[in-house]
Amino acid sequence: MGALGAGAAAAAGSGAFTTATMPDRELSVSVDADDEAIIALIPGDDDDISLNDGELALDLGGEDDEGVNINSRYEWGDWGNPDGAPAFTIQNNDTQDYMFKMEYYFDDPDWITSNPDGVGNEQSFVEFKVAAPGGDSASRTFPDQRSGFNQDHSLPHPEGSGFGSNLGGFRFNAGEEYTMAVAVDTTGDLADMDDEPSGTLHITVADETSAESWDPRSPPN
Repeated sequence: MGALGAGAAAAAGSGAFTTATMPDRELSVSVDADDEAIIALIPGDDDDISLNDGELALDLGGEDDEGVNINSRYEWGDWGNPDGAPAFTIQNNDTQDYMFKMEYYFDDPDWITSNPDGVGNEQSFVEFKVAAPGGDSASRTFPDQRSGFNQDHSLPHPEGSGFGSNLGGFRFNAGEEYTMAVAVDTTGDLADMDDEPSGTLHITVADETSAESWDPRSPPN
């Protein structure tokens, strides 16, 4: 199922998550949400998270609305235990099981450089961690520079590889909830005020999913 654009209802079964860099280094994040949708996105209890007119907003203004500084990390939800204190919850309100994955596409990837040593993420990055009931989790940073080239990767099902058919062992079961933590990190040696982590998070639920990789200058449609 395709991701939804800003302002669209989530009844089709997926959501769009957008980060945007603002003046004075402010960073804001929004998620299309509908708590009565087949697949719902529900805000957590963080003071920086609000739900207005169907849009879930995670605002990172910092003190005096100055936003994210270099050599800092900001987290929504409990990174160590998203299941206990999530930034938001993804809920399967349908009567059938699905497969689940998500991808993050940058609006402008020109600031991203490869890491020829294939070690760590030296630039700024956005990090997502999704947890299934019981504590199993999967996380991914975007961009992922550890592979030594400029390429992004899907985040799969939190309980394992998860790609394939909903008839298999890894499923987003009817009535189940996944919880999400989100982080923005600018602690890398190459992090710069010109880094542009703005983009869209595509959350996909479908009968079948598959692993994908792509150059961020040409993401999937």
